[in-house]
Amino acid sequence: MSGLRSQSATTTVAAPLLGWTMRRRLVPYLFFAPTLLALLAMYAYPIGQAFFVSLHRDSLGTRIGDFIGLENFVAVLTQPLFPELLFNTVVYTVGVVVCVWVLGVVTALLLFRTFPGRFLARGLVILPWAVPVVPVVASWQWLLNFDYGLFNAITHGLGFDRLDMLAASPGAMITVILVTSWKLFPLASVMFLAALQTIPDELYEAAEIDGANDWQQFLNVTLPGLRSVSMFVILLMTVTIFGRAFTIILLLTGGGPAGTTEVLALQTYHEAFQYFRMGSASALGMVVLAISLCITTLYLTLLFRRKDEA
Repeated sequence: MSGLRSQSATTTVAAPLLGWTMRRRLVPYLFFAPTLLALLAMYAYPIGQAFFVSLHRDSLGTRIGDFIGLENFVAVLTQPLFPELLFNTVVYTVGVVVCVWVLGVVTALLLFRTFPGRFLARGLVILPWAVPVVPVVASWQWLLNFDYGLFNAITHGLGFDRLDMLAASPGAMITVILVTSWKLFPLASVMFLAALQTIPDELYEAAEIDGANDWQQFLNVTLPGLRSVSMFVILLMTVTIFGRAFTIILLLTGGGPAGTTEVLALQTYHEAFQYFRMGSASALGMVVLAISLCITTLYLTLLFRRKDEA
């Protein structure tokens, strides 16, 4: 009996591998781990496969061509068309981001006011974003048709010349920018509307007491209150438009006239599914991804630096 007591007395409980503080810090990451694994499976493997294909010669079907290293990247970056594609992509991206931001802020300010039917208007503003791309493009093609479109019918009726907004430059680029902005601005409007509701009314009351008019209140109260959401909207739209958005251009102009609306994402699509050059398409896609990552990194660096200074 005494032996059992001495044995139990000398038994010690093993210390946990991680302390309480460390385990508490790891809990959020454990909850986030399933989502992270799903994202890795959805994005890491396709990106890795695209990079692998970009290092091989163009081939059809499932057969991988011969390994050629970085030759596809050199061919993509040195082709005479690349500077024009990059310029068109930058113009398209900047134009859409500016239009989406302006339309989003203006629409949010209008919907933030109290007026009859406000809830109905808030629901209707989502329609451009909710409607599929193909009906949207078909509607805009009819509206902007040179011969029988409603836009040219109105301008011709007012005594102006007809405008070819789909097959002439710079009208084609302006058209794809405006149509893309019209399709995407509801998303920005919802974000800005939610941000407006978080700005305290006391700030507007204090500004009004100080004699600030509506424009001064917008500059000194509203815009600072929308800064964080504006940063997110700009980053989201920039990455989306620069690296992914080409469907509207493909359906509306096909990259024409004479390549004036051809962007990097659309050229990647053409290389892969029109010319069947998978190696070149993968290399161009990796270039677009690298540029998008550089833009995101620069943007976040400037954002966090501004927060540190504040």
